[in-house]
Amino acid sequence: MKVLDLPGAAALNRELLPAYHDQLAAGAERRSHFFAGRYENIYIGRERLPAIEPVLRAACAVTARLHGGVPGDYRAGFWFNDTPPGGRTLPHTHDDDDELVSCVYYVQVPDNAGCLVVEEGGQRLLVRPRAGRMVLFAPDALHWVTPNLSGDSRLSIGINVGRTA
Repeated sequence: MKVLDLPGAAALNRELLPAYHDQLAAGAERRSHFFAGRYENIYIGRERLPAIEPVLRAACAVTARLHGGVPGDYRAGFWFNDTPPGGRTLPHTHDDDDELVSCVYYVQVPDNAGCLVVEEGGQRLLVRPRAGRMVLFAPDALHWVTPNLSGDSRLSIGINVGRTA
């Protein structure tokens, strides 16, 4: 597992958060993974969110450092996870396809909004989220998010990175 705080994240998140809400208001999203009373995955086309590009570039750059090559050798798919108060994300993995790295990037994180738990290398690791933080881990690592105990939603972006065709 690798944890990094993106440079310029505060400005990036100030752009990403309203862009996300604008796309929801326009009905531009597709939703999947309905569990525990909410959709865990909210998909919005990359072309509709230019503000997301620095996040995806960072994920591809770290993947290139870990797996060799250059960032252009990799592609990133993404979805939003908008977790309301009381919401959580159930245990799961991302090893469905040809992913090499999975990650989460935090856009909005109120206090007590839940922690990421990752089981990797025989250890259970707990990561406290922070806006602007990116956490990268193996796609086959079992992971979940503890309940959001705050009064506001936590917004994160799930990302899977694989090689370009």
